Amino acid sequence: MVKKILLFVVVLPWLLWAFAPKKELYYLLEKRLADRGVVLAGEELRETPVGLTVSHAVLYVKGVQVAAIEKASVWSLLLYSRGAVTRITLDPSLKRMLPEAIQQVAVTHSVLHPSILYLHIDDPQMTASGTIDLRTRALRLSFAKAPASELLRRRLKKNGEGWVYEQRF
Repeated sequence: MVKKILLFVVVLPWLLWAFAPKKELYYLLEKRLADRGVVLAGEELRETPVGLTVSHAVLYVKGVQVAAIEKASVWSLLLYSRGAVTRITLDPSLKRMLPEAIQQVAVTHSVLHPSILYLHIDDPQMTASGTIDLRTRALRLSFAKAPASELLRRRLKKNGEGWVYEQRF
């Protein structure tokens, strides 16, 4: 009897997530972002049993093209979720602030820390790890070495763990 209850408690939430309308959840998120002036256009969507993959998207902020995203994927096991964006090509007008292309950005979330998102940027020109605290609305990134961009370097603080960027939103 205990095995049946445990199986029901473990398998039912996973089955609900596997058959959830992920595309509709994506369109709901897209609508919420559009209210803030952020638009993804030209994307191709593909559902997987535990997630969603978005390919060939163009990111616009307040009507201005900011970046082209080759692939973004989100998957969740209900207690742990991960999003990864690969090959982000930024608009050339932003090259003073950031590199023209970023290879990969990963965001993870766990129910053990529900208000914190963990970030990791992996690129030959810029590697960083950090957190987004949703409760205090704070972003904190730690860079192992100073980024090549002079404009970005001016916003960083040097401490024992390397170069740190902190911002409230």
